[in-house]
Amino acid sequence: MHAKLSSLEVLVLDCQAAGATPAHGDLLELGWGFCGASGLSTPVAAHWIARNSDRPVPRAVRELTGWSEANAAEAVADHEAWARLCSAITARAPAEPVPTVIHFARFELGFLRELHARLGGPAGFPFDTLCLHAIAARLFPDLPRRNIRALAGFLGHSTELVRRAQGHVLASAHIWRALLPHLDQAGVSTWH
Repeated sequence: MHAKLSSLEVLVLDCQAAGATPAHGDLLELGWGFCGASGLSTPVAAHWIARNSDRPVPRAVRELTGWSEANAAEAVADHEAWARLCSAITARAPAEPVPTVIHFARFELGFLRELHARLGGPAGFPFDTLCLHAIAARLFPDLPRRNIRALAGFLGHSTELVRRAQGHVLASAHIWRALLPHLDQAGVSTWH
């Protein structure tokens, strides 16, 4: 991971959930794709996740994500989605944690760590994560908002952002690519 950021392929990850942590809500959707400086190098994979509890999904979450009980028909079990993600990262980075960018990593990491602890997968936690929100806070301290829609729009991505994992992966990939020249200007040219 001492390669130039501009030549590095990263995993872009997003989770949609019914609560702020696994203790407060179920994972509803998991999405990912691989991205380099020239854009996505794989199609975005996104899966509704079959719920493991009978906890209600708050109305605000249903409205934001488009989740409904009808999604259960196309949902996959969390272990199946996790296995697909682990297979994708193992194929690209079999021996070490994969460089991963997430818009607001503090949220997703709780769900990803819970899945890893409960379902296993690659030895050790498989993600070496950077938070795009935290990077933006350092690069653009005067930007009034850094939510995914505001940050993506500021960096030239459509503000018509679908609030689903696939839309967030696409927006996060755009943010990552747009941040690369700013990081280079700030003297940050490698992952470490």
